[in-house]
Amino acid sequence: MIRERMGEPWVADYLNNAQCVIEDRDFTDKPVTPPPTVGVLRRFMLNFRKK
Repeated sequence: MIRERMGEPWVADYLNNAQCVIEDRDFTDKPVTPPPTVGVLRRFMLNFRKK
């Protein structure tokens, strides 16, 4: 559903992969870099489209 609406399958794949990484992370370990925010994702998408 998301893929068809966005028209760019890689966006859905990227978000799914990011979600899996966040869920698999063990938060009892030492602090890790926070998950990407909406602004970071938007910048990533804009940079990806320019290529």
